[in-house]
Amino acid sequence: MTLPDRVFTIGGAGKDIGMELLESDWLLREILRPRRDPKQLTITLLDTAEEERDDDLNRIEAIRQRRDELKAELRDTNQGRVGDIDIRYKLITENIMLNSRIDLTGEDVVPRIVAGNGIDEGNWWIDEDHIEENLNFAKGAVRKRGLGKAMYYKAYAEDDELATLVDIPSKGEVAIIGGLGGGTGSGLFVDIATELAQKMPTADITLFGVLPNHTEGLRESANAFAALSELERLSLEGDQLFKDRILMPIDPTGFDGKRGNRVESDEMLEQFDEAATYLIAGYYNTQGMEDVFSGSPQFAPFTVGIPQILRYNIDAVQEARGTFQELLDLKESAMDAERDIYEEVELFLDTQFDDAEGGLRGEDENDLAERLNTFESLLDSELFGELDYKSVGIFKDIVSDARNEAEDIGDQVDVIGGSLRAGVAEPNQQTTFKDSVDARLVDVLSQELELLVRRKRLLEQKTAIDTSRIQRTVEYLLGTEDVGTSAGGILQRLQSQLDDSVEKLERLEDDLAETEAELEKVREDQQEEIKASTSKWKRTVEDDLEQLQTLNVEAVEADLAALHSALASYMSEVVNTETADEVDNVDRGEVNQAFDQLEGTLHPMGVSVEADKRAINQSLSELRDAKKAHLTMQQEESTFESLTPWESSTAEEKQDAQKTFRMASNRLDDAGVFSLGPPDEFRVDIEYDADAVVRKVEQQASDLRTAIVRALRDGLDREPNEGDIAELETELDTTPIDREACREIVRRAFERELVETDDLAARRQNLQARIDELTVEMELYEETIDLFEAVNAHRRTFEQNNTEFRESLATFDEDAGGSVAVKSEDYVFIKNIQPDDVLQATGNETLAETDLFADPHERNRLRESLEELAKNTLDRKYTGLQRRKLNHRGRRYSDLRVRVALMSPAVDNIDGETIDLKSTYREAFDLEGNPTKQRYSAWSPPIGGDWDIGLGVFIDGVFLDNIRKVIQADGYASGYDEWASNPDVDIRIHHSLGLDDGYYIRRTDTLNIESTEDLEFLLQDEDAVVQGLLDQYSEQVWYGADEEDTEEAPQSADNSERSNGHERDHHSAMEDGSIEDSSHRDASEMVDRSGHDPSDSE
Repeated sequence: MTLPDRVFTIGGAGKDIGMELLESDWLLREILRPRRDPKQLTITLLDTAEEERDDDLNRIEAIRQRRDELKAELRDTNQGRVGDIDIRYKLITENIMLNSRIDLTGEDVVPRIVAGNGIDEGNWWIDEDHIEENLNFAKGAVRKRGLGKAMYYKAYAEDDELATLVDIPSKGEVAIIGGLGGGTGSGLFVDIATELAQKMPTADITLFGVLPNHTEGLRESANAFAALSELERLSLEGDQLFKDRILMPIDPTGFDGKRGNRVESDEMLEQFDEAATYLIAGYYNTQGMEDVFSGSPQFAPFTVGIPQILRYNIDAVQEARGTFQELLDLKESAMDAERDIYEEVELFLDTQFDDAEGGLRGEDENDLAERLNTFESLLDSELFGELDYKSVGIFKDIVSDARNEAEDIGDQVDVIGGSLRAGVAEPNQQTTFKDSVDARLVDVLSQELELLVRRKRLLEQKTAIDTSRIQRTVEYLLGTEDVGTSAGGILQRLQSQLDDSVEKLERLEDDLAETEAELEKVREDQQEEIKASTSKWKRTVEDDLEQLQTLNVEAVEADLAALHSALASYMSEVVNTETADEVDNVDRGEVNQAFDQLEGTLHPMGVSVEADKRAINQSLSELRDAKKAHLTMQQEESTFESLTPWESSTAEEKQDAQKTFRMASNRLDDAGVFSLGPPDEFRVDIEYDADAVVRKVEQQASDLRTAIVRALRDGLDREPNEGDIAELETELDTTPIDREACREIVRRAFERELVETDDLAARRQNLQARIDELTVEMELYEETIDLFEAVNAHRRTFEQNNTEFRESLATFDEDAGGSVAVKSEDYVFIKNIQPDDVLQATGNETLAETDLFADPHERNRLRESLEELAKNTLDRKYTGLQRRKLNHRGRRYSDLRVRVALMSPAVDNIDGETIDLKSTYREAFDLEGNPTKQRYSAWSPPIGGDWDIGLGVFIDGVFLDNIRKVIQADGYASGYDEWASNPDVDIRIHHSLGLDDGYYIRRTDTLNIESTEDLEFLLQDEDAVVQGLLDQYSEQVWYGADEEDTEEAPQSADNSERSNGHERDHHSAMEDGSIEDSSHRDASEMVDRSGHDPSDSE
């Protein structure tokens, strides 16, 4: 899509269209869509109405937010960079002093303004009389073009920001949009265009001017007539300031500037603004065609632009779907509330009561049956049948299967729960939903059945409640029955029960306090005796406790392990010696050191290992003796000794060694530290029993504990409480021992022996039990009250939304009457139609995505609708033309041309014959004229709203006197004359062009194209018409420094004698070329009072 590089909107009418451009989502998306060469659009909104500033800025802020949202949504680096839209807003008066008329006419003010704009001070056109004394400048230029121009010039001289905004950085296309009947847009468009052209002479500037309704007022008519006269004069003089001048009539809106019918006319104006965006888009998107708007005669510079929109109003479908979405919203809100109820009640029941053993009660079964029946009635809604929703069939099957598999309602709900868990309700790949509502319905219906399953569990679980008041409260919250009172009554009864329990608790606590006080007094009296007994026990067992505290089996085991390691090391060294000297040199120090460590650990525990010490020392010596004996036993006889007949000394030594070895082995066995193997090899094993030492330690600990407990038993006169004994034994068995805890146990044992406290203690215990029981009951009631307060609001929400859902669904079914079709409505610029098959578009995001036009019937309906819109554009109300055909005596005006832009993203889906509208315009505009001129052209850019087909019709080659608003009896020209004749009015203030040079342009007369003479004038060669208009109908009126050079206007141009061509005695040329005497008829009488062009009857 192509748009101008710069858009300038001036004044209120232009601003409204500019805002509509920026609020058109389809247009924003097209500009912002990522491309390698992204699009850029700068739109500048200029106005003078300060009182509209806040609303304007709020609207712009919303637009910018939407722009940024779309940029984020559309961003795709694979496609390129997103485009951008720069929105500039400028109140022309915001940075200048403008409080009274002196700010535009003061002696010290005017020189600054004219100097800042480079104009002669004598040409300053504003006098004090031009500005009302109490004028509120916040309202803008108040329908005075010259005042709007003056405000602009003052701002240009004093506000540098304005000059920066009115700029174009490079050659390009510029659109200027403004109303021609106001003061700001109509007063500034020439100056804005001139400024831009000076800065960039190659820029193509197009004016889109809104023509006011002639009923708006004399000032609006005067402004429009002056503006059109100035535009004509520029063209007649060959000044191509504007490439094209597109005029957009607003007559169809019925707007007349009055407040009485503003609601209706404002709605129509909004339609006009929206349709105007299509007209502008159509103008700039001619799909590569050569300039279709070039070649108009200089005297016919105007193009009438007529926008129309055909909107496939899927509102019927969307409204039905939207309404049902709202119904589903209600249902989901109800289910959310119900889910909240269930969560709170489940938590309450799970924490306060055991699992119920019984099943459903009769009333609970009825409740579930009613809920399931309601669900089935929802599935039978007429809407679902109308829309053929697939989701409904899924759940009908689930319920039907449950009905078939079980008779009992509880079992049926269980079957439904099984189906849900099995994923029966989850759509598969083959499931094709009708639309998003159909898909959403699956989720809603699934949740409804899940809640039914959950409800069954709660109804079963509540039977565990053994307090009727609490049970009835839960039933009320679940809605299983109406307890016959209000929510306030339920809460009041619960609170009353709680208050009773609180009072009872307070009495019991008072009794308990008295009992404990009495018990405490008795015990205080007995404390000395208890203290003495406890101290005696403590003295008796102090040493035992001290020794027991030192007992540490783990330390002993560690020392024994070290001793075993030392013995093994000693043994290994002895085994590995090879001579007696080596044996004697084996050190027993490590063994001694390890044993000393063990002794040091055991001594505080009262455990002796003296025998073990002797045995180890003896074993160390015996092991060495055995090793030396074994070495001797292993000696070999010398050669000499082996030859002697007697027994050698070596043999004797070996015999002695054998004896020594046997004796050492026996002694080692007796000591139990080492054991030797057979004599043929020296093998040693460690036999030392370390566990025996550990057992001694454990036995010592047991003996000490027994002694300590025995001391308690001996100190008591009666058999002790076994609980105290067991508690003391447990405490003595811990490491480390808490002596204070032991003392307290003993103290209690002695205290318990004092029988005087037994009754009091029993009473206290009974009171405490009753308090504990009452506390549990109170907590249950408090929890119930909390549950009620937390859930009751959800219950109200559930009831409200569920009731509203059911009533709305019934109303919807009743109102829909089996159809979602909608009736047609009156329209002005936007025609809404509905496909015959309203659901054919369902599920599609755009018209282009549907296969709507594959249906011949829909193509015919489209063709009929487009022809209807095209015929609208032939109506004078839309075209604003006096005549569509001009011919006289074989000559015809063949420069009136029709250009048609048909826009929609769906154009590729529509065959060319359907959208070919040439036949509609052929006869109406006599398009079969001069074949060398392309009097009809059409293009179809694929742009526009998702469901729109936009039609932009441009009638080119329009001259001023063929604009009906200009020449009709109560039109612009007569309004200008009447306003100018007012003695309190200086008509100069309603002009703009030339004021800065000391003159203004005015049309001195109009041509009556119904008269033969004027028609012949217009059918001359172009140059003759141009010169004739300049000489006879247009003049410069000088007022400033060069006033003496004022053009002499023809006599007919004098205001007092202006006839607008209505009082001339001549013949009128009819459209068929015939001549009718019109000496007693003015041009207004040639207009059918119904508002139709006489040529329309053709």
